[in-house]
Amino acid sequence: MWRTALPLAGRSFERHLAISPLLRQAAKTGQPVRVFGEMVSLLWDAGLIDAAVELEVLWNELGVQYPFSLLCAYPG
Repeated sequence: MWRTALPLAGRSFERHLAISPLLRQAAKTGQPVRVFGEMVSLLWDAGLIDAAVELEVLWNELGVQYPFSLLCAYPG
């Protein structure tokens, strides 16, 4: 199941296509944009460390393009 969730190396632009329009539209409202995610934690817990790190890189890249707060779920 997790293998299908792995980000594909070298395809950063294509990965952005799914979420970029949503972030762009939300940013246009002038209201704070908040994004919630738990996939990084799930990938890490599944032992898919490289995929978790790559997903963090993706969020960082998007954070340069769009103003948003990323709220993450990590087990205590």
